[in-house]
Amino acid sequence: MTTVETVLVRPVVRFREFPFGTRGDPSIVEFTSEQPQVHQRDLLRYLRSGLITGIAMGGSLPDYIDRSKKADATIDGKMMGELPASPGLWGGVNEMTDGEWGWHVALIYYVENYNVRLPEEFIKHARRHHWQVNHDAVPASNYVFDYHVRVPA
Repeated sequence: MTTVETVLVRPVVRFREFPFGTRGDPSIVEFTSEQPQVHQRDLLRYLRSGLITGIAMGGSLPDYIDRSKKADATIDGKMMGELPASPGLWGGVNEMTDGEWGWHVALIYYVENYNVRLPEEFIKHARRHHWQVNHDAVPASNYVFDYHVRVPA
């Protein structure tokens, strides 16, 4: 029997509105901007290229800025939640990773729609990896978000 290592990944962001967010975490609204950030397209490509590590059926998150929408994102031209074989599979609460950092799919939606700013440390990390998660370099592991890690503001 093969054992799989459990790896704690750092959350890219912690917002009070996201799963496991606390009242002590900042609001996502504080990180929105009128203008895209430098390298925003590259960052979106990086986020979309991550590995899905956790799937919550029916796992959409509401758009906390425009409550009439869901915070689902697109990957490979498909809207999360629109895959016919598995409705609800790609909702915003689902987790992704690059093996070191973890994020909810909703983060893609917020960066794309509200220019949500990401920590400089993560941006440097994504740049070092040429804006693409190398799936071959991410070992098969049980990836778990370490929600006790505080994310720098």
